[in-house]
Amino acid sequence: MFAARWKLIGVSRDIEFDIRNDLLKRLLMMEPEFYVRNRTGELMSRATNDLNSVRMVLGAGIMYSATTIVTMIFADCVMVALSPSLTLWVLPAGSHRALGSVVFGRTIHDCMSAFRPHWLP
Repeated sequence: MFAARWKLIGVSRDIEFDIRNDLLKRLLMMEPEFYVRNRTGELMSRATNDLNSVRMVLGAGIMYSATTIVTMIFADCVMVALSPSLTLWVLPAGSHRALGSVVFGRTIHDCMSAFRPHWLP
């Protein structure tokens, strides 16, 4: 488990480094008027916070998602071994909750897209 976490955190930092380089290239291509319209400190703080969030999603998000999937598969196998008929009653309810989470997550994402900074492409 430690090795997997170590590797995922390292990979997420490598991806963050690449994204920072891409952001720098994009900022260097911007015209001087862009920096007149937007405060440099605001651009830097937004870029720092956004890149940190991306790194956290790539590292911890993937790791915890994988752990959850493996745990759910193991739990389903144990449930089938203990009581196949009860498992058939419980699994559809879990599927409905998962579908609800997807729909609710998309709704939140769509609402949050309205607050996307104007300086992002």
